[in-house]
Amino acid sequence: MTKEVNGQKIVFVIHTLNVMGDWAFINSSLQLANGKPVNWSKTKYREDAKAGDIENNAIGLFRRNSQGQWIVLETSFNATDAWYIEWAKLYRISDKIFH
Repeated sequence: MTKEVNGQKIVFVIHTLNVMGDWAFINSSLQLANGKPVNWSKTKYREDAKAGDIENNAIGLFRRNSQGQWIVLETSFNATDAWYIEWAKLYRISDKIFH
């Protein structure tokens, strides 16, 4: 995500963290490490920000491997729809992980 915000030091504010077995889903928003909002005018999203089209969300799907490490399988930034439900079909997991 640092690449998405042009190197600004960010932290994730977790809104949802669901774990089902070896699967995890995270829904979060971004802010700067100092607690201030991300300066979108410094990113490739500056035009979207001007138009008010920044959702400021970051979601991810993770799976724990046999060594117990969490592996990032999917991520999305600035999603406006709940299209991540398709991940349930793709990975053959329950869509309840997203709720």
